[in-house]
Amino acid sequence: MTKPNPYLWPQKARLAFYDGRGRCLRRSSDRKLDLSDTLMGWRNKPSRTVYLGMSTTSERWMRWDEEAVSRIEKLIRYDLGFDGYQVTIHRMTVAKEPNCSDEFLWRLKIRTR
Repeated sequence: MTKPNPYLWPQKARLAFYDGRGRCLRRSSDRKLDLSDTLMGWRNKPSRTVYLGMSTTSERWMRWDEEAVSRIEKLIRYDLGFDGYQVTIHRMTVAKEPNCSDEFLWRLKIRTR
């Protein structure tokens, strides 16, 4: 049996990226989506604030408890840090442990190191 890849987004995940006005910039269900390429690759500016919404219908991800949210935040930091970015993550979702099928929202302040 193979171990799951810790660098992939959760199975059946849906990611959405929003600007500060709540307009959707992009959606993806690609488990291999690279945040650096998606959010910073085509920009000439050294920083950006974007909102990341995520939900999943995977039976392995039932509730947005502290463990699940921290796991996604660790992946966000790894993904952006690998390509030389620093990120400040702020949790925007305040509901206590909603289902993972409900979108959880983070504000990401991304800047070059």
